[in-house]
Amino acid sequence: FGVRQMHIVAGYPDPLVNKRRLWMALKGLERRRGPARRKMPTTPGMLRWIRAQLDPEHSANDAVLWCGLMLAFFFLMRVGEYAYSGGRWDHAKVLTPLDLRAQYEAQPVQKYAEADEILLRFKSSKADQEGAGATRNHYRTKELLCPVEAVELLQKHLGHRMQNEPSAPLLRMANGSPLTREHIQALLERAAVACDLPPDRFRSHSLRIGGATALYHVYHDVDIIKRYGRWASGAFQGYLWEANETAKGVAQRMATDNTTLHLGNPA
Repeated sequence: FGVRQMHIVAGYPDPLVNKRRLWMALKGLERRRGPARRKMPTTPGMLRWIRAQLDPEHSANDAVLWCGLMLAFFFLMRVGEYAYSGGRWDHAKVLTPLDLRAQYEAQPVQKYAEADEILLRFKSSKADQEGAGATRNHYRTKELLCPVEAVELLQKHLGHRMQNEPSAPLLRMANGSPLTREHIQALLERAAVACDLPPDRFRSHSLRIGGATALYHVYHDVDIIKRYGRWASGAFQGYLWEANETAKGVAQRMATDNTTLHLGNPA
């Protein structure tokens, strides 16, 4: 907890408030370290590489790992909403079998293998001040990356547990041990190296950033991203990475812009 916090909580003056040399030294170390480098988004290419290393069809643990990656990426999840983080489960937020629903043609079905759609209910989040929760959905992609198929494979191996323990955290290994932040981060770092990207720029949050970036490239609408990712402010725009392809023709159009300007008073 620390001596400083103990003093403050007990009502005593902050013991470091007048330690000018100490603060100067800390600021010097901070300058030396440099600014925090912006985290990079997990890309579909990285996820396809990870998929090639896993065997979720035949391994329950691989199915857990793959399901975590797919749900986090497609539903823009925070790590505490699906994994064991900070040495604990956040039971007020963590995903359980009750928070998922399989549907076919908008009607509930029991087996994810029959589903063309999956609904995911968020019980609450840090941006949900009223605790009202939110529901998001995705359809089967028929591609290598698919959140519906990922839950289908999980149900194939651990369906009995999903049925018998509906309120327990969904993403646990075959022996009951949790999917952790460290599991996710290790996979992302390996994928980054394989894709010739800097591994130190990828953390578990890169899945949420990657999902938001991919969604932005699809919609080009920040309001949709804000709502889907359950952000309370526009600060999330700092996470989004532009695609090179969107700049095609822009310079040419700028160079040939002959728009007539209104030279009166500025609007």
